[in-house]
Amino acid sequence: MRHVAWLIHLFRFIQGKRRSWHCGAHTLVNSQETCFVSGLAAARQLGADYPFNDPEARRIFNYYGNIMHGRRFRKARR
Repeated sequence: MRHVAWLIHLFRFIQGKRRSWHCGAHTLVNSQETCFVSGLAAARQLGADYPFNDPEARRIFNYYGNIMHGRRFRKARR
């Protein structure tokens, strides 16, 4: 658990470097949902559209994206 506590804050600085995008359950909390959302966030950074039409899910997705990718995150819009 220790590595996750300090690694979470570093992901935003290494995302996209050397064409590498990090995703998986270990990126925030160890869960399947985080694994799925982190993959969507990485895909979003590569140009994919956000696939769902749920405002609350989009809000949480954007929050996660900001944690993982920082200001460079391409927020999902309507």
